[in-house]
Amino acid sequence: MKFENPKMLSLSKKNFRFLPKHSLHLVLRDYLLCLRLPFAHPPPSLPDVWQGRLDHSELLWTPLGRHALWEYLNLLGLQKGDEVLVAAYNYYVVVRILIQWGLHPVFVDIERQTLCIDADDLASKLSSQTRLVVVTHMFGHPADLERISVLCAQARVPLFEDCAHAVGTLHDGKQVGQAGDGSLFSFGIYKIVSAFSGGMLVLPSGRRGDWQPSVHHRFPVSSFIDLFARALVAFCMRPGIYGWSIRQGFRVAKWLSAWGQTALLSLIKPERDNPAWRFNPDSGEPIFPFMTELIKRQLDNLDAQIECRRSIIVLLKSRLSVVAGVELLDEDRYGYANGSYFGILVPDPHALAKELESQGVDCSANEFLNCASLDQFSEFASSCPSAQEVSAHLLRLPSYPTLNHEDIERIVCTIRAFFVD
Repeated sequence: MKFENPKMLSLSKKNFRFLPKHSLHLVLRDYLLCLRLPFAHPPPSLPDVWQGRLDHSELLWTPLGRHALWEYLNLLGLQKGDEVLVAAYNYYVVVRILIQWGLHPVFVDIERQTLCIDADDLASKLSSQTRLVVVTHMFGHPADLERISVLCAQARVPLFEDCAHAVGTLHDGKQVGQAGDGSLFSFGIYKIVSAFSGGMLVLPSGRRGDWQPSVHHRFPVSSFIDLFARALVAFCMRPGIYGWSIRQGFRVAKWLSAWGQTALLSLIKPERDNPAWRFNPDSGEPIFPFMTELIKRQLDNLDAQIECRRSIIVLLKSRLSVVAGVELLDEDRYGYANGSYFGILVPDPHALAKELESQGVDCSANEFLNCASLDQFSEFASSCPSAQEVSAHLLRLPSYPTLNHEDIERIVCTIRAFFVD
């Protein structure tokens, strides 16, 4: 592919399509599945859907990924005040759930190049008070499970994997989520495999015993409206549609939020740090039959999608590797990353994000935050320098299969021009 000189980049906003930071790999018939709701033929079972990826495991549907963590804490039976080691660079909701349960989070620093928990720092913080280790495969990058599993086994501490970003991510040739005592998966609209909602708790065979997960009830009409809204937002996160739909809808959502109606804004742009947020176990939608079938369709094509995502990331990295000021990550250090998210480290991600958005490229500065330094978790604050650096300098860029050569050229040329200037 031939790239233009970044100084010659002078595209008219009328001539290019706006690129969302994330776009689902779905076709129209996939979206139409949600209209079938409970009237469809019996869907395939979860074990059949995940056959070959999560064998020898018990798979349990949950309304959202965060419900899977909550249910796992129920199963584990931890006591109030028990210590849980968790990566500092994280989604604040994970930490909030631990605290709401009455647990004591101990923040562990991350590796700057992988965005995943640092096994060296983990080893230094494991103690006789540790009752659980939560490992997040951030951005779909596999964590150092080989060493972390050994550390947890030696300390006789359960290991729980957060695989919300990591469907298709491999460690030692196997889907992550099987190295420890349990794991969670998420199928929201910002995930590489989506059912527009829903999550999954994965347990080793026989681990559940007689334990049964909670039953979540919600009025069916409200559930359908929420599901339809998620599917509509997901459909609009497509290049060519995004510019005149979601971007305009964001303005409406901000206006509604000023009048106290925040549901639409939260769906389009989830909050990254809301001290008032509390988990409600009964807040999730029920599991509709079509969701299992929709996940199966995506899993059947997942390997090809990941290969395409990875090829785009290789191309982006090769073009950006010569740009002074751009630091690239090492996604495959401990396995095979699924390419679900792609990030770079830059001195001023907000300024670069603003420049990219002026060229029709949506991106996200500071995708997640260093929870160890958030005011809402000040009681548990600790020094995690790598997490703080990543929180301040990470920029997430589009990397989905529907990007064409012109889209990639626009991203690269805008970044190059930004640093040349």
